[in-house]
Amino acid sequence: MTKFLSRYFLLCIICALTTFSKAQSYTFRPLTMDNGLSNFVVTSLYKDSVGFMWIGTYNSLDRFDGVEFRHYHFTTGDVNKKWVRFITETLSGRLYVANAIGLWKVNKTNGGLEQVLPKTIDCGVTALKWNSQDRNLYIGTEKGLFVLDLAENVRFIPIDNSLLSPSNYITGITFDDNNLIWMTTKQGVCSYDKVTRKINLYPNNLKAEQSFLSSITRIGHTLYMGTSKTGIMCFDTDKKTYSKSVDVGSDIITYISSDGKNTVYVGTDGNGVHFISHSEQRVIRSFRYEPGQKNGIRSNSIYSLLVDRDGIIWVGFYQAGLDYSLYQKPIFDTYSFPPYFDSYGLPVRTFLVRDNEKLIGTREGLYFVNEHSKVVKSFKKDQLRSNLVLSLCYYKGEYYIGTYGGGVSVLNPQTMTIRSFRPDFTLTKGHCFHFEEDKAGNLWIATSGGLYRYRKETNELLAFTNSNSQLYAGNVFYVFFDSSQKGWIATENGLCIYDPQTKSIKSNVFPGGFFNKEIIKVIHEDSNHKLYFCADKGNIFVSDMNMRNFSSLKLTGRFKERVFLSVLEDRNHNYWFGSDNGLISMKEGNDTYHSFGFADGIPDNVFSTDAAFMDKEGKLWFGNAKGLLSIDSKKLKDLKKPSFPVVITDFQVNGGGLNENDALSLVTEKKIKLSYNENNFKFKFVSLQYTNPATVVYEYKLEGYDKEWQVLPGGQNEVQYNDIPAGNYVFIVRTEGNEASTAKLEIKVNSFFSYGFWIILIVILSVIYLFTSKLMILYRKLKEKISTLSSQNKDNEAANKQDEKYKNLKITEAECKAVCDKLYKYIETEKPFTNPDIKIVDLAQALNCSSHTLSFIFNQYLTKNYYDFINEYRVKEFQRLVADVDSSRYTLSALAEQCGFSSRASFFRSFKKLTGITPNEYIKNIGRNILDKGDEIAK
Repeated sequence: MTKFLSRYFLLCIICALTTFSKAQSYTFRPLTMDNGLSNFVVTSLYKDSVGFMWIGTYNSLDRFDGVEFRHYHFTTGDVNKKWVRFITETLSGRLYVANAIGLWKVNKTNGGLEQVLPKTIDCGVTALKWNSQDRNLYIGTEKGLFVLDLAENVRFIPIDNSLLSPSNYITGITFDDNNLIWMTTKQGVCSYDKVTRKINLYPNNLKAEQSFLSSITRIGHTLYMGTSKTGIMCFDTDKKTYSKSVDVGSDIITYISSDGKNTVYVGTDGNGVHFISHSEQRVIRSFRYEPGQKNGIRSNSIYSLLVDRDGIIWVGFYQAGLDYSLYQKPIFDTYSFPPYFDSYGLPVRTFLVRDNEKLIGTREGLYFVNEHSKVVKSFKKDQLRSNLVLSLCYYKGEYYIGTYGGGVSVLNPQTMTIRSFRPDFTLTKGHCFHFEEDKAGNLWIATSGGLYRYRKETNELLAFTNSNSQLYAGNVFYVFFDSSQKGWIATENGLCIYDPQTKSIKSNVFPGGFFNKEIIKVIHEDSNHKLYFCADKGNIFVSDMNMRNFSSLKLTGRFKERVFLSVLEDRNHNYWFGSDNGLISMKEGNDTYHSFGFADGIPDNVFSTDAAFMDKEGKLWFGNAKGLLSIDSKKLKDLKKPSFPVVITDFQVNGGGLNENDALSLVTEKKIKLSYNENNFKFKFVSLQYTNPATVVYEYKLEGYDKEWQVLPGGQNEVQYNDIPAGNYVFIVRTEGNEASTAKLEIKVNSFFSYGFWIILIVILSVIYLFTSKLMILYRKLKEKISTLSSQNKDNEAANKQDEKYKNLKITEAECKAVCDKLYKYIETEKPFTNPDIKIVDLAQALNCSSHTLSFIFNQYLTKNYYDFINEYRVKEFQRLVADVDSSRYTLSALAEQCGFSSRASFFRSFKKLTGITPNEYIKNIGRNILDKGDEIAK
């Protein structure tokens, strides 16, 4: 009981330390068989040098690119021994995989796994470790250590001369800086000196049933090892002594690794994942499944764990698949005022930042935060008449709140009370889209019922409609006063102007060609007094205040297919464009720009209309579908975003995949050649950053075809081109605004004339040949007529001779049938046709009849000669072998020889004669893959 209480107390301390630490927060994404994972049991994890994730499961090896899985299956071996124990990479991207069958190598071209030296490494492989210094792969097995060099020459090093010794069962390998290889075995820790080749074993003091060490990692002179029943053990490589490490609440340690500096990563079976500080010897972070939690891991039964080079946490479970933390390196902050308020996840529609006070209007009501007095209060439909807040304004000491359907309400920040806009209940219904205060101190209110001008001192409210002005009927979305005090009024039917001189609204003052008929939702004036207009359909228009120079903003293709909802200029004269598909920052007239998404700390791609603001300190604020965001624009000066590569993962032509040679060219040379009619193709690609895939935005261009960059909606990662003309092209794709992530593929579509030229040449030569040989053809026709009469006479003579040959043979039809029955039975049971030297005499002797009788039966009764009869059975045998899965290990020549054909030529000739197609065509039709390379056996 005492032990239980002490452990419970320790876990409470761990939880407290974890809760109040300021460590990075993580959002985990689950992957199961529904996403494409091959099995629910995930046993090993590895990220290769390109950035692909390799996931070992109970029955397969899976490659994951952040969107899709590709499976690599083991073709042989006991199904219970296929589970992947380790994955590692050597030079040139060569991947090795260990399981209880042996050592395997990944063939990335054909998507297969090939067993390595199965006659030498003929036991289960339990550990793998690549040493980049000596360029050797160290392989721990159930019977000792193997060392594999780059040429796959292998050397065996037994830890103990007795092969049955538990010290030969290696479970983990690591290296130090003194040419020593440290290994965990079932008997304890041992070291191997690469120079002297001396082995030292240091038995542990654990009981035999507790001594299984699961894995090993090193920090300094301390080895950390997981055990199956006694938690984490440490070994001091200087003092050669064992000790217990930090208690993580579970004695079953399934995985252990480290960053090599100060943090140890531990996976347990029953208590989740823990990070341990080596210097402090305490748990500094834990991840556990707890009912009702958000964004956490889904199980505490950890079977594999990886914290990769980008800080992403990968957690493999028993019977629960895989979780991984979505990559984020936040440069944006989601506003929170702990522990009182957190805007993360709130659908922020509008906001107002004023000194220590912040008002946040959402689809779920209004939130008021005063950081100085620590007051946080929310207001809902019962007070605002609507939960959807569209607009906010601070006017004359109070906050004005515009809603969807509930009109306007007023908040007094001193009393924290809500009142109606006016005692007469004016504007208590309908939609209020925007507030704007002019230089004279009037508050203008854009609503679904028209435009209002309000003056608080006199309580005067003036309504503008189409009946008392030139204002268009319908919704008024926006009102904006530029620096010359001219009022721009945006309605659902176009723009109007408020003239401060005449104090009237006009709709007939726009020059020809102006965009005044567009539905405008937002207007912004920059430091150069240039006006930006965000249109409802996504266009951005620009004009000077006098409407002499105006145009649509000349933006490249990346701005197409988007709806822009806000424009903001910061102190560094960068322009920020918020849209329904991400946030972009750029300088005017400069094609260099930044695109921001989930990986930068933005929780959602959708930004809110007119929800952009720069405060007194120069900090930028944006309303987002999942929170109120802020960024210090000074960060952009030295901003260097990580350049995760974009990789082209698939290329399809006319709806089908590539053959093996083209697939290899695609991977190695980044080039592909197509015929003139292979001009419909699809690209698939992915950014290997493993963030939220729904928020990643790609831009692409097919050079030679597209004139400008095209942008895909967030989450889309494939492009289709149809009916592309012959020519040379380069497909370029990257994450938006990130040139360093660019992937390229050269494509050549051959012209029809490159083929047609030869066809025309052949036709011309044929015509010349026919013309010059016309007399010869006439001569041959005459000769053929003569020879036809002669051949008919010869056929009659041959028939007479054939009848003459068998005229003395007395055999009835019943006797012929009896011999045939014996013949078929013998052929099908004994398969004499597999003997390439079988003669009709041999067959007759086996049937106890004369060869003369058997010849008669073939030629007269069966009406086929002996050789066609035998070859027909050989072809059938070949078809049977090809249908067998194991036949994929052999070449065509090898299979033909097994069937009794004496040569490759006779096999092809007979097969075509009897089936009408070639062996290769037959194999392709039934979906088999047999090598056609002479007599070489496929590996």
